[in-house]
Amino acid sequence: MPKIKGEPKMVAAVDPSLGSAAVAYGVVGCEPQKVSLELFTATKPMKDVEGRIARWEDHAGQMLECLKRANPFLVMIEGYSFGSKGQATLDLAEFGGILRKFILDKFVLVEVSPSSLKKFITGNGVAGKTEMIAEIAKRYGVMFKTNDEYDAFGLHLMAQCYIEPKLMQNNHQREVMNKLKGLAS
Repeated sequence: MPKIKGEPKMVAAVDPSLGSAAVAYGVVGCEPQKVSLELFTATKPMKDVEGRIARWEDHAGQMLECLKRANPFLVMIEGYSFGSKGQATLDLAEFGGILRKFILDKFVLVEVSPSSLKKFITGNGVAGKTEMIAEIAKRYGVMFKTNDEYDAFGLHLMAQCYIEPKLMQNNHQREVMNKLKGLAS
């Protein structure tokens, strides 16, 4: 668990998707409608190694610039999904490594498994995207265009609770946070 010092005010969250990715940021304790969201689209795929790395550096660099503007105390990122197959798995690994390196050079980074995000939002670690979207829309009164934005928003809620535990709303959120922080349930 990262050491947290001082009075954090701003947290950010990253959904690191390949085609489009989302960054959510806002002040700890802010109203859900005040969370800022930005969506980033990767350049078209390249086949050679130099082209692929340049593509991922550009994609990660766009997100890093957004994070620098927000200047968060903490960045929360969704961990790898192990359901991907084929080239997508390799691309995710390349991109994920570059993105995490870029973020770690500037910020405190906490990685969250996809199942922890799902459990935090819905109470069910194997919930589908539709359940996640419905729960976020119902509970927080927000609507987005992409799954990536919903994931980034959910991660931002987690980041807020990571910093300010009194923001947790139920037992499954406390359970996820305790596990994430390495505390006994």
